[in-house]
Amino acid sequence: DRNLAWNDPELAIAWPLKGLHLPGGQPSLAAKDAAAPRLAQAEVYE
Repeated sequence: DRNLAWNDPELAIAWPLKGLHLPGGQPSLAAKDAAAPRLAQAEVYE
C-alpha cells in the first residue's frame, strides 16, 4: 500500500477546493495520508 502527498506541488493537481467549507482551508486527512511523502521522496522499485 503506497500513497503520495495530495498537495505535492510537483504533481500540480488542481484540486477543486474553492467554495468548500473546509476547517483551516485544508481537507481533513487520516494520519497515514497526512504523513505521506512527496513524489521526490517516494520509494522507487526497479
